[in-house]
Amino acid sequence: MYFRISVSGRCLQCFCTLLMSLSYAVHGIFTSWPAQTLPKLLSSDSPLPSGSITELESSYIVSLTYVGGLIGSLVIGSLPIRYGRKWPLIAMNVISVVSCFLILFATNIYYILISRFLCGISFGGYRIILPTYVSEICEKQIRGAFILLSLVFYSLGVTSGSIICEYFDFYTVPYFSLAVLLLSFLLILFPDSPQTLIMRKSELAEKSIRFYRRNVPEEKILEEFREMKQSDSGERVTLQDFHSRAAVKALIIVTVLISGRNFSGIQTIIAYAGIILSKTETSVDVNQIISWFFAIQLFSSIATTFTVDTLGRRSTLIFGLVGNAIFLVIFGFCFCAQEKVEDWILITSFFGIAATGSILINLPAVIYPEILPVKLRNIVGGVIITLQMVEGIFLVQFYQPAANAFGTHSFWTLLLDLSLYFDFYTVPYFPLALLLLSFLLILFPDSPQTLMMRNSELVEKSIRFYRRNVPEEKILEEFREMNQSDSGERVTLQDFRSRAVVKSLIIVIFLISGRNFSGIQTIIAYAGIILSKTETSVDVNQIISWFFTIQLFSSIATTFTVDTLGRRSTLIFGLVGNAIFLVIFGFCFCAQEKVEDWILITSFFGIAATGSILINLPAVIYSELLPVKLRNIVGGVIITLQMVEGIFLVQFYQPAANAFGTHSCMFAFAIWNVASVILMAILLPETKKKSLNEILENLDKKH
Repeated sequence: MYFRISVSGRCLQCFCTLLMSLSYAVHGIFTSWPAQTLPKLLSSDSPLPSGSITELESSYIVSLTYVGGLIGSLVIGSLPIRYGRKWPLIAMNVISVVSCFLILFATNIYYILISRFLCGISFGGYRIILPTYVSEICEKQIRGAFILLSLVFYSLGVTSGSIICEYFDFYTVPYFSLAVLLLSFLLILFPDSPQTLIMRKSELAEKSIRFYRRNVPEEKILEEFREMKQSDSGERVTLQDFHSRAAVKALIIVTVLISGRNFSGIQTIIAYAGIILSKTETSVDVNQIISWFFAIQLFSSIATTFTVDTLGRRSTLIFGLVGNAIFLVIFGFCFCAQEKVEDWILITSFFGIAATGSILINLPAVIYPEILPVKLRNIVGGVIITLQMVEGIFLVQFYQPAANAFGTHSFWTLLLDLSLYFDFYTVPYFPLALLLLSFLLILFPDSPQTLMMRNSELVEKSIRFYRRNVPEEKILEEFREMNQSDSGERVTLQDFRSRAVVKSLIIVIFLISGRNFSGIQTIIAYAGIILSKTETSVDVNQIISWFFTIQLFSSIATTFTVDTLGRRSTLIFGLVGNAIFLVIFGFCFCAQEKVEDWILITSFFGIAATGSILINLPAVIYSELLPVKLRNIVGGVIITLQMVEGIFLVQFYQPAANAFGTHSCMFAFAIWNVASVILMAILLPETKKKSLNEILENLDKKH
């Protein structure tokens, strides 16, 4: 039985949201705690009886919150739906209470580390349960505002935490958190969400919706209850639930949004606010700036609760992203400017990060429970919040070493070249983690064309799997084309005698070999050595990091142009551009006078941008030009040839560069690209949006 009180349903929704939000407020206090407490713990006047802590220990204090969050999100995400939303939330509150008591009785760093780990566990749970619980009990007209209301309490906690940490001593702060947590236990008096109870086949589901929809007309309650029942597809989550286009798009959106909480930089800035500002030459008190930072975050959160249901989620989010990017750039320039920047510029940009960053922290919690199906919210939330925690551990653990090495303004380049920042034996863990993820490929079927050549009965299932939601007539048409192109599994010499295949082989050999002879692979391998021969005043490691950054963005851009401009146009653009930049870069090594840094660096970055096309595009063209049965054997031979060429180039590049000069090597690479342009212009047809049969017909024509 639930308590009876003569108030409207919306008031009950508000009361329940407020009680849940108290948990978030406590975590807000936990979040702001390091910003002003870490400098105290690092100082000689540390409040701990064991004395001051080291910088490494301070990074553990911050990162252990994320480690705990990792475990908390995994545990809550994997909980069966039968446990509901309410009781796991109360369990997280109990863990938060234990965390507070550990700070109260702390005598050394280990108490703090365990406390931060436990508060991370509770936060990982809150991040999944709170938005979902609020979303499921609130009417759709007020759902966005109420989810954000819970996040306003997080900002309120952050702001009040910064004030409490400034004016109260280390051992007094936990009492405030404990007082708020005691109030949050009143949540026991409220029912679980109706949708959760429906999925658990509980008889209390109807009582729950009537509790939260008190004073709502009977027909509206029944209509909403029917909609909830219709959306119930059972408690058990299966792979089939992830196959729809809507679910895939929702997963992509939610992954980017949740990861954005870390990679937008706002969480790292909050954790290290005191340390970051202490590196500036501002005459304003750092603690006051931090307090105002959190106050602005709070007001921004409150403002967002009004805009989210009027301007909409999409517009508000885009405004936050654009604004945050602008303010981060300005704030970064404050650290690399040659002269001292005016205080008002530094502080305004810092406060701008607070205002826009608040949107990036809060809004994903509104969008994520709205676009995911009910039964997927726990498991998907668990996985994505876990991913966010892993990203958070990485960022907060290595922020300080990266900022010390490369400057606060350029920290984000850390993410682009791991080998520059990690020791020899740590680097392999990153590819190993990615390789483990790649084993999910087991869940997907083989390609339809391969199965057809093997005369497998699974061929039709495969094409229908990869063409889900495609009109039936288009599936059948593509299936017929595959049948027509199937000439058996066994490869014979006869398969290589047609004009189309001969042309394909010439094109593919040039394209794959071009990965080596265009010079891009050699330049990547010897980038540090090549740049060390220049007289540039810019840090070589920074140039290399930017080189790889530009390669990344060029690869992303190519994914869009390859199906709009076409393969042929994009490839020729890459070859011509790469040749031009190689010539300019080569002249930088043979010029009689020192070349300006901007010419050297621009040409080097131009090689990165255009070279990325020459690395990636051959894989697209090669798989389209060759008949299905020849792809394996021809691919094997040509990739082997590429490896032999690669061994030759990397083995003899340095002796050649020493004997004839770096510029001669660059000019030789450019000549290869010019020859490739002429050949591709003559032989290569456009393969964009063409079937294999159409491509082979074009190749078979005489020019």
